[in-house]
Amino acid sequence: MYSFFQRSLSLFLTLYIASIIVFRQNYIEVTYVINGIFIMIYLFMSLLSRDTTITFNKVVLGYAFFVLLAFSSTFWALNFDLVSLKSAQLLLILINLLIIYNAVVKYNLEKAFITGVILASFVNFIFLFGIVQAPFEIFTYSRAMGTLGNANLLALTMVMSILLSIVYLYRYKSSNKFILYYQYVNIFLAIYVIVLTASKKGILFGSVLVLVYFLLSLKNPKYFFRFGILGTVIIALLVNFIDLEGLLRSFELVQGRFEAFGTELQGTDRTGSTAQRLEFIKIGLSHFSSGPFLGHGIDTFRIYGGTYSHNNFIEVLFGLGMLGLLAFYAMYMFTLSSIFYMKDTYLKVLLLVVIVNMLVVDMALVSYGDKLYIYMVLFISILAEKGYSESSDRKAVDAKKD
Repeated sequence: MYSFFQRSLSLFLTLYIASIIVFRQNYIEVTYVINGIFIMIYLFMSLLSRDTTITFNKVVLGYAFFVLLAFSSTFWALNFDLVSLKSAQLLLILINLLIIYNAVVKYNLEKAFITGVILASFVNFIFLFGIVQAPFEIFTYSRAMGTLGNANLLALTMVMSILLSIVYLYRYKSSNKFILYYQYVNIFLAIYVIVLTASKKGILFGSVLVLVYFLLSLKNPKYFFRFGILGTVIIALLVNFIDLEGLLRSFELVQGRFEAFGTELQGTDRTGSTAQRLEFIKIGLSHFSSGPFLGHGIDTFRIYGGTYSHNNFIEVLFGLGMLGLLAFYAMYMFTLSSIFYMKDTYLKVLLLVVIVNMLVVDMALVSYGDKLYIYMVLFISILAEKGYSESSDRKAVDAKKD
């Protein structure tokens, strides 16, 4: 019976992670139901095994302190209702963060987490390729937005999907061969979708990740030739399904967006999204002096800016001041510290590249309340911790042999 519940926990973790991507904008109640079942199974297993201990890693503790600050900001907030609602949403993320960490670590559910993102990516592929008709809009202004309702979020999700496929290929070589080789398909399809989104963030982040993966593969001829051969076959097959005219339009759109990005940075164009983001930075910094340490209350930038700031650093700094900024980014610093202690160079380089890129992307994205983004930081920290402990175990075994 215990093994049945463990398999069920693994299944519902996969479904929950997939659901926060597939049902982010539509049918969100499905996510709530799956989440509730996942939590109940975990609690039941804890009672069944009489292991009710709860462990925290530094990412969970950092986010817990951040959420505590968010709730505390209701006392000095510009808008009590706005702050209390956002704080409650962050508390739910924290509860899931804690349960996901304990479930993954206690029951070795890393593969379930990875499968959840890959499954959600597959759903987006079949919608975007028109294999199955999506029950909602998946394109806007010629940019793919998939199930997430936002081109940038879709692109970043595809980048995360690429990373997790690489991790799967590296860590689970003895797995089902079909699932193993599908990871290569996922990588190439995710790259294609990133182009369809015309997202500057996604293209830059994805390009860096794929380049690093390619360079790391050069060190192992077996992986390099497998990547090259499978890549050639996948591209040859995709040519029959890809809308080449649409792909060319996407490339033109990408080129236009990067050209506009350059002119906006130079100040010659003040009408685009980059110029708007720069204006939000000015607004945030101009009010910094009136609440430098504790801010004005979480999610209250929109009171001054009319909307959120599109910049996580400014959003957190404005809402919770320097203390909130330190609390939130302590999670990243703890994760970076764990990565530096890893002995596995392959994963160490990959995870380091991803965390640094996530920090850079935060300049143009509000991530503190994004479930997938926060869960990914946690998952990367788990991989780093496990990589360090595995290296320590190997050292201990070697020392005994000597």
